[in-house]
Amino acid sequence: MRLRLQIAAIFLAVGLGALAVTLVHDPTALVPQPPYGRWIFVRMLQVASLAALGMLLVFGIVDDRDDFEDDALDRAIFWRAVGLAFLTSALASATFVAASALVDYLDGKL
Repeated sequence: MRLRLQIAAIFLAVGLGALAVTLVHDPTALVPQPPYGRWIFVRMLQVASLAALGMLLVFGIVDDRDDFEDDALDRAIFWRAVGLAFLTSALASATFVAASALVDYLDGKL
């Protein structure tokens, strides 16, 4: 497979994992709400953290490409990595949502 396609698929899987958790938790989170500056800033931080996660995963895939000569084995490893990228992103987003809910709950109790 071409390297650019592999890199794009990893970033797409990371974004879709985070989007799935966001839409399950709060579908209106994607709609801008005033004040817009704060909404844009928070979304930029989220995109930056997802980009960092995607880069870590891409570096692992691209670095290991030279170890395999068999194209079928390379494809199998690639699709496993895409699935793991989706699951890792969903798990990281769910952990963030759960931690935010816990902080909100504790803030209300104290």
